Amino acid sequence: MKKCAEKARAYIGGKSGILLSLYLFAVLSVEFVTTYESDTLFRSFEAVDNAIFIIIRYIIVSLLVSFLVAPLIIKGIDRIKEPVLKSDGVEIDKKRKLKYILIPFAVLLVNYIIYYPGSFDADSITQYNQSFMNSINDWHPAIHTLLAVKLPILLTFHWIGSAVLVQIVFFALAIGYALITVEEYTNRKFALATMLFIVLNPQTRNLFMSPVKDCAFAILALFLITFAVRIYFTDGEWAKKPLNTAALIVIIVFATLVRHNGILFTLPYVFALFFMISKKRAAVIILCVLVMIAGIKYPLYSALKVEPAPQRQVEITGLPMSIIGAAVADTPEALDEETKEFAYKLAPKDVWENKYSYSGYNSIKNEYADNDVIEEYGVKWVVKTALKCFAVSPFASLKGLIKLTEGVYSVNGNYLHYTDPAQLLTVEIPIKGIPVLQKVNKALTIAETVALPHLFMYIGVMHLLLLAGVLIKLRKLKQAKGALFALPVFVYNFGTMLLLTDCADTARFFYYTFTVTPLLLIILLKKREKSSG
Repeated sequence: MKKCAEKARAYIGGKSGILLSLYLFAVLSVEFVTTYESDTLFRSFEAVDNAIFIIIRYIIVSLLVSFLVAPLIIKGIDRIKEPVLKSDGVEIDKKRKLKYILIPFAVLLVNYIIYYPGSFDADSITQYNQSFMNSINDWHPAIHTLLAVKLPILLTFHWIGSAVLVQIVFFALAIGYALITVEEYTNRKFALATMLFIVLNPQTRNLFMSPVKDCAFAILALFLITFAVRIYFTDGEWAKKPLNTAALIVIIVFATLVRHNGILFTLPYVFALFFMISKKRAAVIILCVLVMIAGIKYPLYSALKVEPAPQRQVEITGLPMSIIGAAVADTPEALDEETKEFAYKLAPKDVWENKYSYSGYNSIKNEYADNDVIEEYGVKWVVKTALKCFAVSPFASLKGLIKLTEGVYSVNGNYLHYTDPAQLLTVEIPIKGIPVLQKVNKALTIAETVALPHLFMYIGVMHLLLLAGVLIKLRKLKQAKGALFALPVFVYNFGTMLLLTDCADTARFFYYTFTVTPLLLIILLKKREKSSG
């Protein structure tokens, strides 16, 4: 027995193995709620034979899988980190640096030609119309409307396609800079692997055909995490150069403003900086960031007549509204009169019965609901009502919550993927590309997502790898502060999860995670040695 216990402890891999196993067990347990078997179980608990046995069986299987798989992930990463991340120590020539920019650009350019002039969804159309009607509001972040939509189109004499093309150029620059950084601190093989990981991801090809804020945020986040690699491995020396500090400040500002929830990424990022650079320099950076944000949000927006975003309370109540929606659609008889009055004031009863889906509140928000009702009742009342729904209709509420959010933490998928830019096509700005090649791209996307879904599509798998890296990093306290640079990803992703209104948003909201994960793994797994910036 003692030998078996010792072998079990050795296999689990200490605290890091146990913690990762518990995290994986929690994820698998949550996903159980959305399976067909549990759906039947929860809808008619008393009518299901051996209901308790079903739950116990799933718990046991999840525990076994978690405590078998998670330690393997820890051990696997732990063993390969040194040989895989070992530095070549060879200077990168200019031709290879250029290739790191041009290859990603070429891949995206091909798709741009196929889907010319790009895929403009309803949000993009709204931003385009605002840009040239001089009535911009901050519902879609005004800084993105001005810089990513209006400016390129204006500078190219109203060439619509310039918005997507400029976006592709900046993304190629961000990838190129990231790959150069990866090779500098590891080796050519890992840089090439990182490039393939990013450019072969079908979401990279497809998402960047649309000029949306999610793409802009992905570019900015990639720059910031690349800066983090340089700051970490130079022990803060990189940030001492004035131009580098200026770039850091500007990118933090734009990353904060380009998404209304961008602060969930930039705030923990700045927190991590406090432990990597001098407190004085960090204070200067924070002061400059605050001054720039204030300058943009007030004097500049005022001068450009940017209007505040309407219905802001609707924007931040997606999750509680999705819980309420699931309860109203599934078990209206269990709800009190006050909740039903609110729900049927928001949308007619037949809409809840026939149109609402577990995908989230978005299933009725834009087409069927009177969202001014939410503004009238307020965030506090909506959250309080969501909690009441949990009390009186726990299974419907829980499933509504999980269906909406599982794309963020799931290791099995269960959410919609961005498979084809043409799916966002509107009649106002039609795609004039090459239909035959569009079908080829769609088929290739489906093939990739079927063959390598966990690598290219499941954000939860990236979280699992990052968490494993963090737990390994925390083993050595002298190196542990590098784990702080993983905070922006976890805080942003799980924080934004609480603001979702539709599970379909998962693919684009959190796409950036795939681009920054390889760089964060370098920080988390490679031993730091001081070098010049």
